[in-house]
Amino acid sequence: MIIDDKASLYMNFKNLVCSGFSYDTSQQGFSYFAFHPEFAKNGIFYTVHSEEKDNRIPDFTVTKRITDNKGNTIESSHHEVIREWKAANPAANTFTGAFREIMRIEQPYEDHNTGQLGFNPNAKPGDADYGMLYTAFADGGSNGFPVSDTDPLDNGQDLSTPLGKILRINPFGKNGANGKYGIPGDNPFVNDGNSKTLG
Repeated sequence: MIIDDKASLYMNFKNLVCSGFSYDTSQQGFSYFAFHPEFAKNGIFYTVHSEEKDNRIPDFTVTKRITDNKGNTIESSHHEVIREWKAANPAANTFTGAFREIMRIEQPYEDHNTGQLGFNPNAKPGDADYGMLYTAFADGGSNGFPVSDTDPLDNGQDLSTPLGKILRINPFGKNGANGKYGIPGDNPFVNDGNSKTLG
């Protein structure tokens, strides 16, 4: 936030989220944010970040065996979390309000995490794409594999996982996998049995 040409703190993300907010590697931490196209009226925006694993069960788990580059079985690395925030006063210079979790994804490795969030800047009210949230998920990474094999779980080719995909969801909907987001009716994979109706 800029006030009188000086930057000021809008919100302390780590204090608001949890003690397990993760930023241990160069590819983890706070990744991205996006304002809803009607933020000035509804105060809603979205964030994605990394969290250390705890006892919460992710909405999307890794179902394949995770190995290091020597073939040893290892545990998954962390979670990536998308949250919706609602500012009590959209015009305020400091955030007060509430948040809810939209999606929690288990990440097999430390790198290649969730990336950009965004809304279609060309969509107008009444358009099918208006207010749909786009989320870019990387493939979940590797563990020192050669450059030619940096997606050893082949997540990019697997429609049952959000990893290695760009999802388009209705953040106000309820028909998604966990009931906390919606799947647009014109999603070309909505009736594909392999996609698990990801979004």
